[in-house]
Amino acid sequence: MPRAFDGSHLKLPGASGAFVLYEHQKRGIWRIIASGATYLAHAVGAGKTMTMAAAIMEQRRLGLIAKAMLVVPGHCLAQAAREFLALYPGARILVADETNFTKDKRHRFLSRAATAPWDAIIITHSAFRFIGVPSAFEQQMIQDELELYEQLLTKVESDDLVSRKRLERLKEGLKERLEALATRKDDLLTISEIGVDQIIVDEAQEFRRLSFATNMSTLKGVDPNGSQRAWDLYVKSRFIETKNPGRALVLASGTPITNTLGEMFSVQRYLGYAALLVRGLHEFDAWASTFGDVSTELELQPSGRYKPVTRFATFVNVPELIAISGPSPTW
Repeated sequence: MPRAFDGSHLKLPGASGAFVLYEHQKRGIWRIIASGATYLAHAVGAGKTMTMAAAIMEQRRLGLIAKAMLVVPGHCLAQAAREFLALYPGARILVADETNFTKDKRHRFLSRAATAPWDAIIITHSAFRFIGVPSAFEQQMIQDELELYEQLLTKVESDDLVSRKRLERLKEGLKERLEALATRKDDLLTISEIGVDQIIVDEAQEFRRLSFATNMSTLKGVDPNGSQRAWDLYVKSRFIETKNPGRALVLASGTPITNTLGEMFSVQRYLGYAALLVRGLHEFDAWASTFGDVSTELELQPSGRYKPVTRFATFVNVPELIAISGPSPTW
């Protein structure tokens, strides 16, 4: 049975007495404190910003994290900073806005971020991509992905030229990325050098398209193509996981899963990769075979004819799926 969390005991030292947080906010705060990696699946208007701010400040107070990076949509940057300071007037926050994070000022901003004990650095989704990780770490992650593709290629039938060409094309894309990394010059401080040991992402659905290797891409409901934005977050969170295990990443969104089965897999990779790895479920095909039910039905095509279509229809082994997630998702 999933663990229940009750944050009614929280006192939140340093928080303004002008605000009384709702019970669901306290549960979310306590869940992050007690469990680390968490998905706050709270609807719009549920007060996620104050939940995240309080979670940051409590973890800082308890010595669980040293410096958080709060990543928000561009149009929410000023509001997030205001709400953070409204709840914690004494908080030390550094905000990367359009005046201090321009191209010619990024180095100075990141130097400030690294040299002071900030409670939180608040940055936009688009600016977050300029925060790097050590190239060697990302190179190893890409190499690991290449090995997954190599393994998949050995399982493709010799006469299945379509699947083989698709996998070869994706593999070549990874090789090109690897070559680009080898020549990249890191002239800005990395997330490690800044001292960030937890990333909290608001509107995390914008990072849901995390690529993965699969031989099931022809099935409806499976989209292995990812975005650079999602990969960037994944690499950074995996790197921080090596520095602060179990607390690297907190995601928040009112729509954690929108379209495909692969999105659930991505959430688990973000928040519980180690648990997947231990069970041999870090590869999508093994994960999907364990937790997805495939069905084939006749569907009407634009031509007016019916065609058999195979898709992932539903989740199976749900208790085991939840057990792997552990206490992380707050749905």
